Amino acid sequence: MIWLGSTEFYPSYDVPETLYKDTMYNKFYEREWNEIIPENREELNLINVDEYSMLIALIKLADSDHLDVFFFILEKNIVFRGNGLAFIIYREHNLDLF
Repeated sequence: MIWLGSTEFYPSYDVPETLYKDTMYNKFYEREWNEIIPENREELNLINVDEYSMLIALIKLADSDHLDVFFFILEKNIVFRGNGLAFIIYREHNLDLF
């Protein structure tokens, strides 16, 4: 719901140099990895998430402890940090929005 109500929703994450694609551990999430890996690994990966499929891929990888991701919602001054089953919310003011 927060993503739908935001015009700017930026993730920040580091893609590992090697994904060990031959292991079952990463084959299960192969579609998600392909969704989030930038074509040029040199580019900064702070891009606006405007596609639902990319948002779901990031959440799945963070939730499964494959990826440490920060979501920035600039217009609401909110930062989510997702890693494993925990998503921590950082906000300057109250959390009535949630």
